Amino acid sequence: MTKSINHNPIQNTQHYRQTTHATASITAASSSPSEALAFPFNIYAHALHLHEGIASDLHFGLFQNDKISMRTAQQSTHELLRSKLPPSPCRILEVGIDSGTISSLLNQPGYDVSGITVDMLEIFNNEAKGFDIILFKESAQYIDQLVIINKALDLLSPSGQLIVMGEFALKHNTTHLENLHLLKNMIMLAERSGFELTENLDLSALAAPTFDYLLQAIATYRQKLIRDLFLNPEQLTQLEQSNRANREKYTHGEYGYALLRFRKKTTPQWRLQPLKENQKHKLFDLFKKTFNHTMTPATWQWKYGANASHALGVWRRDKLIAHYGGVARQI
Repeated sequence: MTKSINHNPIQNTQHYRQTTHATASITAASSSPSEALAFPFNIYAHALHLHEGIASDLHFGLFQNDKISMRTAQQSTHELLRSKLPPSPCRILEVGIDSGTISSLLNQPGYDVSGITVDMLEIFNNEAKGFDIILFKESAQYIDQLVIINKALDLLSPSGQLIVMGEFALKHNTTHLENLHLLKNMIMLAERSGFELTENLDLSALAAPTFDYLLQAIATYRQKLIRDLFLNPEQLTQLEQSNRANREKYTHGEYGYALLRFRKKTTPQWRLQPLKENQKHKLFDLFKKTFNHTMTPATWQWKYGANASHALGVWRRDKLIAHYGGVARQI
């Protein structure tokens, strides 16, 4: 998901939460820094521009106290991230909403930094392996956890590090699905896949005031935002409601912000990966070997073809050796 996607601003307020914390660069030379941005990036950019006179980035800040500016808080985020990187020489792959936004901050002598968007990760050439660091800065929530883990296994050097910095769900919600990865699930999956957790830094208390800051900025310049950006007032109201709801989830420990560091230890003999549409023939072969009769494409479509289905495979190299197919039901 990138900032160029045209989200429905009224129908689904969950989009607000997703895009609130995405990283996005804004051209400083533009007279209106929000012109090229999709909703709600345009609101955040314009509000920050009005509030501070500059809106260079759109991502969480780490607030040491309530007196500092958003820009200073965001600089604290950058400094913390830089402090976690190994000394040069170092090859870094940044996987972000807008590739290059953090890359420019990491560029220093001896650092070779490449950036790709989240859309590119799954198809990124595995021949480009040997990275010392793969970094997800507020972008991992848009990518399947298995894709993150498996691509990291393929692309990292034998002792390379996977760094994931951003929002997580801290509790399992029994009433609806969250759009954030559950923190403990990501850690467990990474460790089962050959990674060692070397750091789990809880930054929730420092990051949560980002919501307060944005709500204050939007409230202060509400009428000007509506006028300058040609907004429907209801759009702004729903955005504020969404941010307040998510701030409450931080207060109650449902959401959090963390920095995870993993070190690659082993390459597992078996890989757990989503089963793709073009791999169904391998499932049919496995089914026939297991049950001694054939599953037809029509049967598969009836059983697993719905949008609510989710199929996983266990692979030994390019051979499918186990399959799990689940179909969600609301009860």
